[in-house]
Amino acid sequence: MKISSSLSLILSMDTVSNYESVVKPKLEPKNIWWERFERSSRLKQYRVHRANGISQRVAVKMVDVPRSTLQEWARWGEHLDDDPLVISFFDSPQRVAFLHRFTTALHFVFIKHCTTGIRNIPIFLELSGLDKYIASSYKTQQQINLSVQKAIIEYAENEREKLAVSMEEKEITTAQDENFAGKAPCLVAIELVSDFILLEQRAEGRDAETWNTTMNEAMKGRDWCPIQRTD
Repeated sequence: MKISSSLSLILSMDTVSNYESVVKPKLEPKNIWWERFERSSRLKQYRVHRANGISQRVAVKMVDVPRSTLQEWARWGEHLDDDPLVISFFDSPQRVAFLHRFTTALHFVFIKHCTTGIRNIPIFLELSGLDKYIASSYKTQQQINLSVQKAIIEYAENEREKLAVSMEEKEITTAQDENFAGKAPCLVAIELVSDFILLEQRAEGRDAETWNTTMNEAMKGRDWCPIQRTD
Protein backbone atom coordinates (compact mmCIF):
# COMPACT_ATOMS: atom_id res chain seq x y z
CA MET A 1 0.00 0.00 0.00
CA LYS A 2 1.26 3.48 -0.86
CA ILE A 3 2.46 5.74 1.94
CA SER A 4 -0.21 8.31 1.05
CA SER A 5 -2.95 5.69 1.36
CA SER A 6 -1.60 4.47 4.69
CA LEU A 7 -1.39 8.03 6.01
CA SER A 8 -4.96 8.78 4.93
CA LEU A 9 -6.25 5.78 6.84
CA ILE A 10 -4.20 6.69 9.90
CA LEU A 11 -5.45 10.27 9.76
CA SER A 12 -9.05 9.03 9.61
CA MET A 13 -8.58 7.62 13.12
CA ASP A 14 -8.65 11.14 14.61
CA THR A 15 -5.05 10.97 15.78
CA VAL A 16 -4.38 14.60 16.56
CA SER A 17 -6.64 15.98 19.26
CA ASN A 18 -4.28 16.94 22.10
CA TYR A 19 -3.41 20.52 21.16
CA GLU A 20 -2.53 23.39 23.46
CA SER A 21 -4.48 25.74 21.19
CA VAL A 22 -7.80 25.65 23.05
CA VAL A 23 -9.68 28.50 24.66
CA LYS A 24 -10.93 28.46 28.24
CA PRO A 25 -13.78 30.99 28.47
CA LYS A 26 -13.44 33.26 31.49
CA LEU A 27 -17.16 33.56 32.21
CA GLU A 28 -18.28 29.97 31.62
CA PRO A 29 -20.39 28.66 34.54
CA LYS A 30 -19.38 25.09 33.74
CA ASN A 31 -15.73 26.00 33.10
CA ILE A 32 -15.83 24.53 29.58
CA TRP A 33 -12.62 24.05 27.62
CA TRP A 34 -13.31 24.57 23.92
CA GLU A 35 -11.42 22.53 21.33
CA ARG A 36 -9.90 24.74 18.66
CA PHE A 37 -11.94 23.15 15.86
CA GLU A 38 -15.18 23.62 17.82
CA ARG A 39 -14.25 27.20 18.62
CA SER A 40 -13.57 28.04 14.99
CA SER A 41 -16.75 26.30 13.83
CA ARG A 42 -19.03 28.13 16.27
CA LEU A 43 -17.41 31.48 15.60
CA LYS A 44 -17.99 30.95 11.87
CA GLN A 45 -21.66 30.12 12.53
CA TYR A 46 -22.00 33.27 14.65
CA ARG A 47 -20.52 35.45 11.91
CA VAL A 48 -22.86 33.93 9.32
CA HIS A 49 -25.87 34.66 11.52
CA ARG A 50 -24.75 38.27 12.03
CA ALA A 51 -24.12 38.70 8.30
CA ASN A 52 -27.69 37.53 7.66
CA GLY A 53 -29.04 40.33 9.84
CA ILE A 54 -29.68 38.33 13.00
CA SER A 55 -29.18 40.35 16.18
CA GLN A 56 -26.18 39.72 18.39
CA ARG A 57 -28.34 38.51 21.28
CA VAL A 58 -30.17 35.95 19.13
CA ALA A 59 -26.99 34.83 17.33
CA VAL A 60 -25.27 34.19 20.66
CA LYS A 61 -28.14 31.94 21.74
CA MET A 62 -28.13 30.10 18.41
CA VAL A 63 -24.46 29.09 18.70
CA ASP A 64 -24.81 28.46 22.47
CA VAL A 65 -21.67 30.39 23.44
CA PRO A 66 -21.49 33.37 25.85
CA ARG A 67 -21.06 36.78 24.19
CA SER A 68 -17.83 37.50 26.11
CA THR A 69 -16.36 34.23 24.88
CA LEU A 70 -17.25 34.99 21.27
CA GLN A 71 -15.64 38.42 21.59
CA GLU A 72 -12.48 36.81 22.94
CA TRP A 73 -12.42 34.35 20.04
CA ALA A 74 -12.91 37.18 17.53
CA ARG A 75 -9.80 38.91 18.93
CA TRP A 76 -7.74 35.73 18.49
CA GLY A 77 -5.44 37.03 15.74
CA GLU A 78 -4.83 40.55 17.07
CA HIS A 79 -1.67 39.60 18.97
CA LEU A 80 -0.16 37.54 16.14
CA ASP A 81 2.77 39.04 14.26
CA ASP A 82 1.70 37.95 10.80
CA ASP A 83 -0.06 39.17 7.68
CA PRO A 84 -3.81 39.68 8.35
CA LEU A 85 -4.67 37.63 5.25
CA VAL A 86 -2.60 34.72 6.55
CA ILE A 87 -4.23 34.99 9.98
CA SER A 88 -7.74 34.97 8.49
CA PHE A 89 -6.73 32.08 6.21
CA PHE A 90 -6.02 29.82 9.19
CA ASP A 91 -9.03 30.99 11.23
CA SER A 92 -11.68 28.57 9.92
CA PRO A 93 -12.76 24.99 10.76
CA GLN A 94 -11.47 23.66 7.44
CA ARG A 95 -8.02 25.22 7.90
CA VAL A 96 -7.83 23.97 11.50
CA ALA A 97 -8.52 20.46 10.18
CA PHE A 98 -5.77 21.03 7.59
CA LEU A 99 -3.30 22.05 10.32
CA HIS A 100 -4.11 18.86 12.24
CA ARG A 101 -3.55 16.78 9.10
CA PHE A 102 -0.35 18.68 8.30
CA THR A 103 1.08 18.11 11.79
CA THR A 104 0.20 14.42 11.71
CA ALA A 105 1.94 14.09 8.34
CA LEU A 106 5.04 15.78 9.80
CA HIS A 107 5.24 13.17 12.55
CA PHE A 108 4.49 10.30 10.18
CA VAL A 109 7.27 11.29 7.74
CA PHE A 110 9.89 12.99 9.94
CA ILE A 111 9.80 10.59 12.88
CA LYS A 112 8.44 7.28 11.59
CA HIS A 113 10.09 7.29 8.15
CA CYS A 114 13.16 9.50 8.60
CA THR A 115 13.74 8.98 12.36
CA THR A 116 14.74 12.61 12.91
CA GLY A 117 13.31 12.85 16.43
CA ILE A 118 10.56 14.96 17.99
CA ARG A 119 12.80 17.97 18.71
CA ASN A 120 13.07 18.76 15.00
CA ILE A 121 9.31 19.27 14.69
CA PRO A 122 9.23 22.47 16.85
CA ILE A 123 12.25 23.78 14.92
CA PHE A 124 10.48 23.20 11.60
CA LEU A 125 7.29 24.87 12.84
CA GLU A 126 9.23 27.89 14.11
CA LEU A 127 11.25 28.35 10.90
CA SER A 128 8.12 28.03 8.75
CA GLY A 129 6.20 30.49 10.92
CA LEU A 130 3.52 27.90 11.62
CA ASP A 131 4.28 27.96 15.34
CA LYS A 132 1.84 30.89 15.48
CA TYR A 133 -0.98 28.50 14.57
CA ILE A 134 0.24 25.10 15.79
CA ALA A 135 1.29 24.51 19.40
CA SER A 136 5.01 23.83 18.98
CA SER A 137 6.24 23.01 22.49
CA TYR A 138 8.11 19.74 22.89
CA LYS A 139 5.50 18.44 25.37
CA THR A 140 2.64 19.03 22.95
CA GLN A 141 4.49 17.48 20.03
CA GLN A 142 5.34 14.51 22.23
CA GLN A 143 1.62 14.03 22.96
CA ILE A 144 0.82 14.25 19.26
CA ASN A 145 3.53 11.72 18.46
CA LEU A 146 2.05 9.29 20.99
CA SER A 147 -1.34 9.70 19.30
CA VAL A 148 0.17 9.02 15.88
CA GLN A 149 2.06 6.01 17.21
CA LYS A 150 -1.14 4.61 18.74
CA ALA A 151 -3.00 5.10 15.45
CA ILE A 152 -0.24 3.33 13.49
CA ILE A 153 -0.42 0.34 15.86
CA GLU A 154 -4.22 0.19 15.54
CA TYR A 155 -3.92 0.48 11.76
CA ALA A 156 -1.37 -2.35 11.65
CA GLU A 157 -3.58 -4.63 13.73
CA ASN A 158 -6.59 -3.97 11.48
CA GLU A 159 -4.57 -4.50 8.30
CA ARG A 160 -3.02 -7.74 9.57
CA GLU A 161 -6.45 -9.28 10.02
CA LYS A 162 -7.70 -8.12 6.61
CA LEU A 163 -4.60 -9.14 4.66
CA ALA A 164 -4.25 -12.52 6.37
CA VAL A 165 -7.42 -13.71 4.59
CA SER A 166 -5.93 -13.26 1.10
CA MET A 167 -2.34 -14.16 1.99
CA GLU A 168 -0.79 -16.86 -0.20
CA GLU A 169 1.23 -19.72 1.24
CA LYS A 170 4.90 -18.78 1.23
CA GLU A 171 8.23 -19.90 2.66
CA ILE A 172 10.12 -17.03 4.26
CA THR A 173 13.41 -16.15 5.91
CA THR A 174 13.25 -14.12 9.11
CA ALA A 175 15.77 -11.87 10.82
CA GLN A 176 15.46 -11.99 14.59
CA ASP A 177 16.85 -9.59 17.16
CA GLU A 178 16.47 -8.55 20.78
CA ASN A 179 16.19 -4.94 21.89
CA PHE A 180 16.71 -3.82 25.45
CA ALA A 181 14.91 -0.76 26.87
CA GLY A 182 14.27 -1.59 30.48
CA LYS A 183 14.42 -4.92 32.24
CA ALA A 184 12.37 -7.07 29.83
CA PRO A 185 13.79 -7.68 26.32
CA CYS A 186 11.74 -6.86 23.23
CA LEU A 187 11.78 -9.71 20.70
CA VAL A 188 11.76 -8.53 17.08
CA ALA A 189 11.40 -10.58 13.89
CA ILE A 190 11.33 -9.21 10.33
CA GLU A 191 10.66 -10.88 6.98
CA LEU A 192 13.83 -10.10 5.01
CA VAL A 193 12.41 -9.50 1.53
CA SER A 194 9.59 -7.10 2.44
CA ASP A 195 10.97 -5.80 5.78
CA PHE A 196 7.56 -6.66 7.23
CA ILE A 197 7.64 -6.75 11.03
CA LEU A 198 6.32 -10.15 12.06
CA LEU A 199 6.98 -9.79 15.75
CA GLU A 200 7.65 -6.91 18.13
CA GLN A 201 6.85 -7.98 21.65
CA ARG A 202 8.26 -7.73 25.15
CA ALA A 203 8.94 -11.06 26.82
CA GLU A 204 10.11 -12.30 30.20
CA GLY A 205 12.96 -14.26 28.64
CA ARG A 206 14.98 -14.62 25.44
CA ASP A 207 15.58 -18.37 25.42
CA ALA A 208 14.68 -20.67 22.52
CA GLU A 209 11.40 -21.77 24.09
CA THR A 210 10.23 -18.16 24.54
CA TRP A 211 11.22 -17.32 20.99
CA ASN A 212 9.35 -20.33 19.57
CA THR A 213 6.22 -19.55 21.59
CA THR A 214 6.08 -15.87 20.61
CA MET A 215 6.86 -16.61 16.94
CA ASN A 216 4.15 -19.26 16.74
CA GLU A 217 1.67 -16.80 18.23
CA ALA A 218 2.73 -14.09 15.76
CA MET A 219 2.31 -16.44 12.78
CA LYS A 220 -1.22 -17.55 13.69
CA GLY A 221 -3.67 -17.03 10.84
CA ARG A 222 -0.90 -16.57 8.29
CA ASP A 223 0.20 -19.01 5.61
CA TRP A 224 3.82 -17.91 5.77
CA CYS A 225 6.16 -20.66 6.85
CA PRO A 226 9.56 -19.58 8.28
CA ILE A 227 12.13 -22.06 6.94
CA GLN A 228 15.25 -20.31 8.18
CA ARG A 229 16.29 -17.41 10.34
CA THR A 230 19.27 -15.14 10.81
CA ASP A 231 20.31 -13.16 13.87
